[in-house]
Amino acid sequence: MILTKASKLFTAQLHVLCILLVSQLTHSIDNTASNEDHQDQASRDLVSTPYFNLRLFWQKGYRWQESTRETFWCLTCDNSDCDQGSKVEVKWCDRDDSRQQWYFDNGKVRSRKNKSQCLQRYGREIRLRSCTRSKYQKWAGLRKDMPFEMQIPGSTEKCISQHHHPKEGEELYMEDCKLAEKTDTSHWVVY
Repeated sequence: MILTKASKLFTAQLHVLCILLVSQLTHSIDNTASNEDHQDQASRDLVSTPYFNLRLFWQKGYRWQESTRETFWCLTCDNSDCDQGSKVEVKWCDRDDSRQQWYFDNGKVRSRKNKSQCLQRYGREIRLRSCTRSKYQKWAGLRKDMPFEMQIPGSTEKCISQHHHPKEGEELYMEDCKLAEKTDTSHWVVY
């Protein structure tokens, strides 16, 4: 009888330890995922509309192509289907053009026109590629409330720009942010 009570006590203690261990592991996994997705979640919270245009930021005092008139240049995939390998360029903003509409998804910038395609970096080049877990498809968080530089997470050296004063059809690529800032083409806004 004493052996039976000891066995039951041991079994109960073992059961409690297992529950605590599973709870700790679950908490640890949740925290790891939470830390990795913290910036992405903040970006998703800021961008409340499902799709948006990404417009080159312009403000009074900018002088592009010898003009001080406000312009509306948006990030656009360069072909009608936004298929794999498409380049991105600036085009005059058109809120009805699905080639200019994007959404932020777990740190990626996805095309509305072709939801399977994400912006991906290849050195300086930026192309649309099938969305994967690639670190080359991750971008620093979007801001809805103010201009932002679209950068590689954890780095402030490179950002998306076309380097000089924008004009129709110019290809976008990764540029030294300091150079892009000199030509007022480093910042974007959700439009």
